[in-house]
Amino acid sequence: MPVCHAAQNNVHWVEIYTRSGEWRAATRPQATSLVWIDCRKTGNPDPFAACVAAGVGPSDGRDFAAPGFIRLNTACPTDRLEKALKRLRRAF
Repeated sequence: MPVCHAAQNNVHWVEIYTRSGEWRAATRPQATSLVWIDCRKTGNPDPFAACVAAGVGPSDGRDFAAPGFIRLNTACPTDRLEKALKRLRRAF
């Protein structure tokens, strides 16, 4: 599979997983593999800490003046991304 198709597939997985909960993919990346996820409706005051506790290491939105958001890098093997998304689902 060409790299660009694999990257698009991974972004699609993020969109599917985030549709079913209180957290949502906030943006669809145009030229990057970084997806912003809006966690404000989860009721968790520190979504970054919840992610770390679940074994996932996203970027903390507060570092980018976006509290309540996390930034997830999707440039990884799809099976690794699926594992991370399952952990995030349990965290939220």
